[in-house]
Amino acid sequence: GNTLASATVGSDGSFSVTLPAAQTNGQTLTVTATDAAGNTSTAATITAPDTTAPTEPSSVQLSDDGK
Repeated sequence: GNTLASATVGSDGSFSVTLPAAQTNGQTLTVTATDAAGNTSTAATITAPDTTAPTEPSSVQLSDDGK
């Protein structure tokens, strides 16, 4: 895959990454960590949230008996 961004982890374990473009709608991202010795962690997979609104309903019918 293509590297979208990278970050340096602070001494307290915190980090923040800003991606150049939002990842949404079920895109799968793979994340790894590499230590100072060059050892890379097992990849973790994250799925971006689906932010696409559903289409509006059409042909909706209501009846007085609740069916």
